[in-house]
Amino acid sequence: MSPVVRLVMWSMRHCMFVMGLSLVLALTSGYYVAHHFRIDTDTGRLLTLDKRWNTLSTAMDRAFPQRGGSILVVVEGTASEFVDTAAGILANALKTDTRQFTAVTQAAAGPFFEHTRPLINELAHDPSLTGLANLLTQMRDRPPCSRRGRKARTR
Repeated sequence: MSPVVRLVMWSMRHCMFVMGLSLVLALTSGYYVAHHFRIDTDTGRLLTLDKRWNTLSTAMDRAFPQRGGSILVVVEGTASEFVDTAAGILANALKTDTRQFTAVTQAAAGPFFEHTRPLINELAHDPSLTGLANLLTQMRDRPPCSRRGRKARTR
């Protein structure tokens, strides 16, 4: 008889002992994990403890303070009008909470995107060369963007 079969047969005869031993091992393992494993979510210490790496990371943080502490929120929806409305409401709500958020911006907002969004949507629906030609034709026929705060240049 093979050793595996003998182990199974022994386990069946002594099932209460096997279940008790399994329970003791599970509880002991749980206690060990709860008291000895630590998780550090500081990304600066997750990768390495190399002094040179930490020095370079600190220098990057000082040189580009805007790269840390940023949250990007993506709003998706079935229609662009709903997405724009929801993104605007969310941005306005976040702007009022100045204690939690120092700056709130909408990436696809402003006069440029208001002017070009229909053209970009057209190209997204037909990304072929014909679609690009149609897009360029539409752009040629549209009025130029308003230039707020700038004087028109004449020749």
